[in-house]
Amino acid sequence: MQPIKAITLICFFLGLGQLAVAQNESNESYIKMYHQMQFMQEELMRLQGKIDHLENDLKKLKKQQVDDYVGLDKRIQDIQLNQTVTSSAAIPVKKPLATPVKPSVKKASLQKPKIAPEVEAQKKQPKETPSAPKAIDKKAQYKAAYSLIKEKKFDQAKTAFLAFVNDYPADRLVANCYYWLGELYILDGNLKESEKMFNKIVSDFPNHNKKPEAMYKLGRLYFDRGEKTKAKKQMQSIIDAYQGQNINAVKLAKDFLNKHFSQ
Repeated sequence: MQPIKAITLICFFLGLGQLAVAQNESNESYIKMYHQMQFMQEELMRLQGKIDHLENDLKKLKKQQVDDYVGLDKRIQDIQLNQTVTSSAAIPVKKPLATPVKPSVKKASLQKPKIAPEVEAQKKQPKETPSAPKAIDKKAQYKAAYSLIKEKKFDQAKTAFLAFVNDYPADRLVANCYYWLGELYILDGNLKESEKMFNKIVSDFPNHNKKPEAMYKLGRLYFDRGEKTKAKKQMQSIIDAYQGQNINAVKLAKDFLNKHFSQ
């Protein structure tokens, strides 16, 4: 019986040892998993911080883009609007021809014709003058739409510019409306509609000062869509069309080509 008891005790202690080893390995695995979870949580927090930082930078860039465009274009808009008002107000007025002087007639021979009461009443009524061109109202409407951009009310600005285009389809300021609509659609990420607005300037207003800027914007849109060959051709067309002229779009096109196609 003694050998059996001894063997039994040996087996018992061996079992305890294996159990302790298994328990130790389990604890080590648990600790390892815990550290992995901690690392993953820290990495997730770090990545989330980067995402938040990038989103904040993107918002700042969009805001800065709009502010830059507003600042660059404001002086040109004011000059154009003042020229519009001046040209509409400077309409020559014809002076009435001098009436010939009639020879004097004796008072005795003058007789006042009888005038019917209805005619006399009509003479006393003030005559209605035709209304003057509403250049001031047009200017105010455009300025109101433009001010919405500065107030960052972009959806309202789009509605206001579209209303101006509908009210005054033949006015030169319509080209400016198309330009700002193109910019606003870029902020919305609607590049297709933005391209349509800039193309309207190029096709419908060939002599407008906004045309070279619209051409440059089209080149940028093509590049952003991955159409690099088309973008390069567009930028070169600006340089060829306005070479030698003091136009900012020419300088921007040259800088763009040097930056992206110099190699």
